[in-house]
Amino acid sequence: MNPLSDKPNARADRHLLPSGVAVAGALLLAAGGSDDAPQAVPSATRDTTEVTAEVSSETPALPAVNGYYDDQEIMFVHPEASDADIAATLETMMGSSPVIHVPALADVPASALATVYVFTNGVVPNDMGTMGPLGFQADVFDSAPGDASYSPLRRVVKVTWQDPASATTHTNTESILTAEADGQLQLEPTDIVVNMPFLAWPGGQR
Repeated sequence: MNPLSDKPNARADRHLLPSGVAVAGALLLAAGGSDDAPQAVPSATRDTTEVTAEVSSETPALPAVNGYYDDQEIMFVHPEASDADIAATLETMMGSSPVIHVPALADVPASALATVYVFTNGVVPNDMGTMGPLGFQADVFDSAPGDASYSPLRRVVKVTWQDPASATTHTNTESILTAEADGQLQLEPTDIVVNMPFLAWPGGQR
């Protein structure tokens, strides 16, 4: 998935300002208020009111995507991907919401990953809201929040129908694995990792 080192120093300078003013005041008193007394130099402080207003004027929002888990619809987002082509595909799918290419996601240990099944052919939904990133049925997830194996980081497994004309919609991982065993589907595990945290799932939501 930063050059912020100057911000803590800026905060520290603001915290030191009262002490600096106090010292300058003491010098003025000691000099008896004469014209030759050292004068406190106003500190150049930044007015953050305008900046804060710019940042908070519009709350960023990620468009939700529909998928399936355990035969139920869920909602999720996918803000980052390890693969540049997949990131571009997901960004096109979501319109104006950027999907960031983060190559380091591919280095996440397998033990920290869950799985998402993405269809490369088969059923084309009438509802765009239930369409996957490649134009076919929505993604299927193997875990949800509350499951011991849940992780927002998902390894992509591509699912391809051997006979697209006989395709049906799958809504759970068990049916996908059964269809693979029966020779109906071909599963292709990839090294692509996508950050896909859930927004709503059976029994919960953010």
